[in-house]
Amino acid sequence: HDYVKHKKITTQLGEALTITCQVTYSSEYCYIKSPNGTEYPMVDDKESQMGMCSLRLEKATIADVGKWGCFFARETGLIVEEMTTEVRLAELMSPGQVEGKSGDNVNLMCSTYGLPLKYCRFVSPSGQGYFIKNVHSFNRIRYYGKGLEYGECGITIQESTPLDSGKWICAT
Repeated sequence: HDYVKHKKITTQLGEALTITCQVTYSSEYCYIKSPNGTEYPMVDDKESQMGMCSLRLEKATIADVGKWGCFFARETGLIVEEMTTEVRLAELMSPGQVEGKSGDNVNLMCSTYGLPLKYCRFVSPSGQGYFIKNVHSFNRIRYYGKGLEYGECGITIQESTPLDSGKWICAT
């Protein structure tokens, strides 16, 4: 058996999520079981005949985090084969304490320590949300860091004001 029986994947809330399992033999059917026990039978018989089982969710939610199982039928009398995929969320570590004088440019950084991100958000102390991508911008709040693909979600606050002081939250 030269195929993966257990794997881990990372996603972000709201992103598309695909669970895929593959075996080296043809199977008459397979189904995928979510962490909460919901079973998704395979609709495409051609896929399971080629030893594949997959499920695509349009938007990942908190309920999708955890252990997913793929179950493949084998020949009569043999137990069903189970494979697992563990879904994790890319979590951002908080920016910590940053100080700056009014009028300074202030950098805030959150990181997943290497897990790639497609985007991230910062929420200001007043509750305003900022959608952040690593593209060049002339806005007062700009992307800062090596790149989302490196798991770095940072912002530069140009010419900070007293209204910028307080707790900033970063989220995916």
